[in-house]
Amino acid sequence: MKKYYILLLAIITVACTDVRFKEPMPLKGEQLTLMPDDLVDFIKSMDPEKFEKIPDIDKDLEMRKVPDDMVLKKWKGAYFLNYKVDSLWVILLLKQQKEGKDFLTYQLMGKNKETVAMLKEITDVKEHYSETGKLEYIELNPTQKEFKKIYKSNLFEYIQLFD
Repeated sequence: MKKYYILLLAIITVACTDVRFKEPMPLKGEQLTLMPDDLVDFIKSMDPEKFEKIPDIDKDLEMRKVPDDMVLKKWKGAYFLNYKVDSLWVILLLKQQKEGKDFLTYQLMGKNKETVAMLKEITDVKEHYSETGKLEYIELNPTQKEFKKIYKSNLFEYIQLFD
């Protein structure tokens, strides 16, 4: 199953400053240990030829397990795939479109000053810089209430993972 998650993450190219969390978010989201049917269908639709070679993916629970270095949560009808980068968590938000099997993908990024300023209004922000002074990533440790404000503020940016 890890290969499906790696497929999602391998397509993400972060050319800007990412936002990382101390804990997988949302704190009160339902933690899933198996990938749900709608996400399996979505991933299979991305590369049908590859998944035709794995006939039992729909039935094989072992293949649907969420890897140990990732946390999949469902909250407010959306999926939050948390994956570890060093000791912190980066979130890939997946929202299913109203019609069809497709999901829109979002990520919280600190690439502009307005986003960082809004985050600072909501929660404590710790900025991490390289030795050359370049902002490498932003670290957050929001409460559930603060995370809800971040989510409702539309700070997660749409990223096109698939054509």
